[in-house]
Amino acid sequence: LYKENGFRKKEDAEELVRILNAAAPPEATVEKIEKKTEKKSPPLFFNLAELQNECSKKLKKSPDESLEIVQSLYEKKLVTYPRTDARVLSSAVAKEIQKNVGGLVKLPELGAFAEEVLKNGNFARVRRLPYTNDKEITDHYAIIPTGYTNAFSSLKPAEKSVYEIIVRRRR
Repeated sequence: LYKENGFRKKEDAEELVRILNAAAPPEATVEKIEKKTEKKSPPLFFNLAELQNECSKKLKKSPDESLEIVQSLYEKKLVTYPRTDARVLSSAVAKEIQKNVGGLVKLPELGAFAEEVLKNGNFARVRRLPYTNDKEITDHYAIIPTGYTNAFSSLKPAEKSVYEIIVRRRR
């Protein structure tokens, strides 16, 4: 019943339930509305550990299952090399990111999303810090979609789900 903003006594909670379930619930008046604008940067790209964590949260996949799926996506040329620590791109890859996003436009499930990214120019931010940093890359850059979509229609549902997580990278 009680959290930092909850009820201290069971009777108080039951009283609120009784009032709200009454035939004519009480009226309320909004006294104050506050708006604020926050600017948040999009998250960095996935490295293997971050992707495994996201797949665990959203898809209830174990790290081994996630690795197996992303490895399959890599072998089908849908995503870049998965066994990476980097969460950023190299400057050379960042210059070509528009092509990667452009390749996704053909996909029925993700085409509208890719078109919006291209139309809004959101891909252009990738060329700047913190998303592009050659100094942070050891062997491989972050996991991103390649833009090649030929094998997409043959993906299993779990593969499509992981692919979509990679494409739609969000907080």
